[in-house]
Parts: sequence; structure tokens; C-alpha cells
Amino acid sequence: MPPPGSEIVAFSLFRKKSPQPKTPARKPEARPAGQRDSRGEAATGKGGQRSIDPGGLSALSESSSFSQSQMQIDDAGGALHPAIEEAAMLYANGQTSAAAATLEAVVRGHDLGASAERGWGMLFELFQILGRREDFEALALAYAGRFERSPPTWIEAGEEVAAPAKSSAGRSFVALTGVLGAETVEPMKQLLRMAESNPMVRLDAARVQDVDNGGAALLMRALQVLKKNRKEVEIAGADRLIGLLQPKVAMGRPAGQESWLLLLELLQRQGQNDAFEETALGYAVTFEVSPPSWEQAAVRAPRVQAETVPQEASGEGYPLQGKLVAAGADAFAGLITFAGARSEVAIDASRLKRIDFVSAGQLLNTITRLKMSGKQVLIFGVSHLIMGLFEIIGIGQMAEIRLRRA
Repeated sequence: MPPPGSEIVAFSLFRKKSPQPKTPARKPEARPAGQRDSRGEAATGKGGQRSIDPGGLSALSESSSFSQSQMQIDDAGGALHPAIEEAAMLYANGQTSAAAATLEAVVRGHDLGASAERGWGMLFELFQILGRREDFEALALAYAGRFERSPPTWIEAGEEVAAPAKSSAGRSFVALTGVLGAETVEPMKQLLRMAESNPMVRLDAARVQDVDNGGAALLMRALQVLKKNRKEVEIAGADRLIGLLQPKVAMGRPAGQESWLLLLELLQRQGQNDAFEETALGYAVTFEVSPPSWEQAAVRAPRVQAETVPQEASGEGYPLQGKLVAAGADAFAGLITFAGARSEVAIDASRLKRIDFVSAGQLLNTITRLKMSGKQVLIFGVSHLIMGLFEIIGIGQMAEIRLRRA
């Protein structure tokens, strides 16, 4: 369900047709399991079980209100193969393996018709996300033979580097990837340098894979300096860091003291009082010292229910990145600010990993507002998987969309 107070665009997934004269009823034709009929209903599979609607489409009505205006949105993806629509919705819902399974049979069976290239592109992306390199390489060989051109190439997990520090409108951020260790000195220096000229900075740790004691010490020192200088710091992905640190601390094992302290700091920032008290007791018993005390002022509620929220604009376009999940009504307020007096608004989606149905609805709301104010909107760097969702919900009618380069 959307967060309370959220404004979500409601739309029809299938084109509305004018009334037709009544004709004698015909026996329904059999359809493959999971395929949608002309009303957008999933066909029944084996045993009469109905396929799950991953997007919760039945909860949405047919029209939406934008202030005093009313508008209906028809299906922008009516020409898409049903398997592509289903895979796009499954992926948006976080069901990556199910999305891959949906596409594999139809892609290898050459059953996608005019949607072939979209389906192949989606399957390449799914194999990459799932780490299925052998399947990716086999698909690449088949692609070269089928389309007579070079296929996408596999990207090693370690090839993606941390994003450089960015700044806009008084907010700045540093993104971390890989292992947060004793060698992660430069990102911490960047964070402190940015704080010299900004009242608030942001650390994006949503893609950190591990934290060692040296990295915990570095981050704790940086947070202490920022606190001393009365600078506000927002940590995106704090829950991920907590999950990485908790297995590393054990009562009665006097090791990794900095990891304990960072864990206590993060629990406090996330407002997890019970977990903080339990961890503080373990810290006191293990190191035979008084633990840090709970400071009410340190508790900060999350601003947006998203794994990674949209960042402020930088460079060529307003960037969307990470995973946008259950975004609230204000999630794209920065995009409105960025649009400002611009007549043409560019949105950079080249680092957007996934966006769910609710967040895509909020994005459609925002883009529609921009269009109604006379602005032209371009979204570039969109993945095949996200492109499928954008076409289904009608974003392609409100904005020009360009696929990212393979």
C-alpha cells in the first residue's frame, strides 16, 4: 500500500475502446499461464491458480486528480509482449529470479516478435544482476547470431567505482561501494572538506559490501568531527551498515571496539532504542567500561521510505540512482526545484538500479506537473528493465525516454 498522504497517479494499463455492438458470446480462448487478457487480467495457470499481480494494480482506479485538472492516461506499452510486461512488473516488485524465468523461455524460443530486442536486453540485465555469467555469455553468443551485431559485455562486480563527491543547493554527498576499511581515507576526507562549506552533508552507504574495524574507526572519527562542528550528516543505507556490523560484535569477545561504537552510533541515529540498550549492555560487559549514553537529539527519522533516495542534480541532468522503493509524495521535490525556470528538463537514470510501482507513480505525478507547466522532459540512461515499467504506466507519454548504452 502507498504511504499515507501519498499522491499516486492512477492509470489504465490497457487502451480504452469505444462501445461496440453486442455480439453472441464466444467461448474464451485458452492462454498460456501468466499471460494477460485484453482486460489486463492474468490468465490462470495449472490447477486453476491465478497468477499473482506483482504491482497491486487492482488497488488503483482509472483516473487521477492533479489539483483542479483531471486527466486519463492510456496504455503506452500496449504493443509490448505480455512476457515483457510481466517481467518488468516482477522486477519492479523485487522478484528478479521470477522475472528472468518469465523471459528465458520466450527469448530462447524466439517468441517475442517485434519486442525481441527489448526482451533480450532485459534478460542480459537480469543475468548480470543475478551473477549468472555463464548464462550471460551463452546468451551473448546467441544474440550475435540472431541480430548480427556485438552483444552487451559482462561487467565485473569490482569494476564499478565510488561516485565522486557531488554538491547542489547546500547539500553534498559521498557514495561508498565495496569494503569500508582502513584504506577508505579519501572519501572521509571528502566528506569533511564538503562540510566546511555546507551545513549538511550526506553519506550514501547503500552499496557497501562489508565493514572492518579500521573502516568503522574512520567513519566514527569523521562523525565525531562533524558533530563537534555542529554539521548535520545524513547516512543513506544506515540499516545496511547495521546489518553488516551486528554479526561482528559478540558479548565477552573484547575485539573490534570501534565496530561496537559505530554500531551504537548508527542504532541511535536510526532511533532503535531497544537494540541500542541491548548492544550498550553487551559493550559494557565486554570492555568493562561505561557505554555511550542514548542522546535523544541524535535520533533522526528517515526522510523517505526508499533504499536510495533521489539525489540533487549535478552536471547534465537530475540524477536518479540506486533503488527507489515506496517513495513518498515528496520524494521528487528536488526534481521540481531543479526544473526551476528551465524549459527543457533532463533526468539522468544511468545509475538507477530499480524503481518500484509506487515510486514510478510518484515520478509520473512529478513529470506530469512539469508537462502541465509547459516543460519538455527527457529521461536518459534508462535500463531495458526500467524502460518496460515506464512504458506500462505511461511515463513514455509524458517524457522522451532514451535507453542507456550497452
